[in-house]
Amino acid sequence: MAFSYQQLVTHSGGLKPYLKAPAWVVAVSGGLDSMCLLHALVKLQESQPCPPLRVMHINHNLQLKADQWQQNVEKKCQQYDLACMSYKVTLCPLEQRQLGVEATARNARYDIFKQHVQVGEVLLLGQHADDQSETLFLRLLRGAGVAGLRAMPQQRKLGLGCLVRPLLHVRKTDLFAYAQTCDLTWNEDPSNQNHDFDRNYLRHQVMPLLRQRWP
Repeated sequence: MAFSYQQLVTHSGGLKPYLKAPAWVVAVSGGLDSMCLLHALVKLQESQPCPPLRVMHINHNLQLKADQWQQNVEKKCQQYDLACMSYKVTLCPLEQRQLGVEATARNARYDIFKQHVQVGEVLLLGQHADDQSETLFLRLLRGAGVAGLRAMPQQRKLGLGCLVRPLLHVRKTDLFAYAQTCDLTWNEDPSNQNHDFDRNYLRHQVMPLLRQRWP
């Protein structure tokens, strides 16, 4: 089913209960998923009353183009007339050796989120249905058991506010089609092609085979 901004306030999107929140804070990396979410939220605000919207960008300093990606997000926010808060983080080398780059970067992101999401505010993330499938498999492969079957919750508490993932019902192919239709641009992270990372190996090597069998 084609994605549209109206889906954000359906049962699947999950934002309807939060229309009276003090603010929505959308985390924007600059990639396809978050740029689609940002655009859809702007369109939703144009069509109906919504909480004030602001953007949060986390610069992990992991790629040569990280500063350029930050500037791209900030420029897009200027075009949308939205406040954008950008934060640069330095990952702990010891934590990277113990947990890996992905987990360390995630921990750094969530530390920033918790610090800057205020009472009752809603943090919005752009993770989609394909991300959910990958997370499920990764957790099961790591022995998560029954608890792992839940994968990523659509909503949960986060610090003084809460976190909502309004795109968990949307396939990445539908987001790509939405981006093309709306003439959106986004940043391509070259590390997404590195099969040394478990998620990327699953995404590029395993999931295509599964979809051939069970589309």
